[in-house]
Amino acid sequence: MIDFKLSKLKLSDLTLSELRASDFKNIDRGSLKFGIIKAIILGTLLAVAVYGIINGVSDFVLKNFYATDRMRRVREERLIDEFREYVDENEISSDDKEAISHFADQRTYIYLLIYKGDEFYFSSGMYDDAALISIFSNLFLGGTVDHPTEEEMMEYAHKNSLVKIEMADAPVYVSITEFSEYLYMDVFRILSISLALLALSMVITSYFFRVISRITRLAADVNLVADGDMSHEIYSDGNDEISKLSHDVDNMRNTIVQTLESEREARAANTELITSMSHDIRTPLTVLIGYLDIMKTYSKDEQMDEYIKRSEKTAMRLKKLSDDMFKYLLVFGDSAQPSALEEYDGEMLVDQLLAEHMLLLREQGYDVRFSGNDGQRSRVLTSAPDLMRIIDNIFSNIRKYADKSTPVCISVTATDGRLKMNFSNRVARDMTVAESTGIGLKTCAKIADLISCEFSYAKSEYGFAATVGLLIKGDDDSDTLL
Repeated sequence: MIDFKLSKLKLSDLTLSELRASDFKNIDRGSLKFGIIKAIILGTLLAVAVYGIINGVSDFVLKNFYATDRMRRVREERLIDEFREYVDENEISSDDKEAISHFADQRTYIYLLIYKGDEFYFSSGMYDDAALISIFSNLFLGGTVDHPTEEEMMEYAHKNSLVKIEMADAPVYVSITEFSEYLYMDVFRILSISLALLALSMVITSYFFRVISRITRLAADVNLVADGDMSHEIYSDGNDEISKLSHDVDNMRNTIVQTLESEREARAANTELITSMSHDIRTPLTVLIGYLDIMKTYSKDEQMDEYIKRSEKTAMRLKKLSDDMFKYLLVFGDSAQPSALEEYDGEMLVDQLLAEHMLLLREQGYDVRFSGNDGQRSRVLTSAPDLMRIIDNIFSNIRKYADKSTPVCISVTATDGRLKMNFSNRVARDMTVAESTGIGLKTCAKIADLISCEFSYAKSEYGFAATVGLLIKGDDDSDTLL
């Protein structure tokens, strides 16, 4: 009798390439590289264990339950009965080899042998279309299951007792050998390898999911800090590259917090210093200006009067610089907050802001040329007191630096959702540009930001131009913006 053995796959089909000990010498045990290697090794061990368990269980079940001699004889007797019924129902003669082959082809993993008298008459052959799973496993999985050869099957059939079956024309002696256990051997082999690979992939995938989860958490922490939550601590665990990166980013956050705190303390110190200096300068200047007024009353000398006027001019200039410094502090200090915006009639507000200043310029000998908005009405959102400070500063520059021999041009236009006031003038040739500190224009720009106003300017030694754009209220805007 043929020894139907259940073979196993060689372990060499699943093992990884051997790694030399020197490859691990320079690997940090807490690094991601070491973690990946460890995951691969653990996954491989688990895959080998899964393969061994499934292969062992299937081998035990087949050997002790399905592939026993008794169970095989039961199956072969059933096949003999089926062949006898097939012959009787179809009245097949012994010469109809095509019909006999058809019976064998319809049943996988059987070997049909027929004798007519004492002569060998028919053999169904081995491994035709019935062995597709075996062929697949052999080609793609490097199969090692030893299927019996036709010579072995014929030898086994000769050792079995031949069964007499009456064909339509003459009796024949038939032997049917059934070896379907090889089908289940191939199926279990494919299943064991598939589950082993699945176990390997699950271990490696779980490791990468854990790494990705930590990276995602780090990204979320960094986004919170980037959005302004500088108090949010960035979590770090382990000793690999991600943990070191988290620790470094958290150190950077702490450094930024300390830097911001130092800057805040520096700004507070500067604010206190400027406030104190402004107060300390303005108080004696006020006294000095008072004494100069008294001196003008009692002075009878023209040369002395000239000295007094120059001293008074210098004192007033110092007072103006002190006032500008104080205004700059109010606008650029830590306490500066966006102003509440209210709704105004744009044309009426512009007329009130510009009319008085233009009248004063004309009285002082300036040629003021004004062009309006052609009577178009619009509602604007702004803060009138803050806007007045911007306009006062612009006209102060015009009075201080404009050339009276050329016109001062002022126009009002509505464009791009803004009601714009445009100013331009030529700078007087005998005016020293160095007299200006530029604080006033910087203050205007800061105030404009606080009231959602558009402000721009351009100046040179020959000319000056400025634009103030008020936000026009649309139908979908709220009545009051904060």
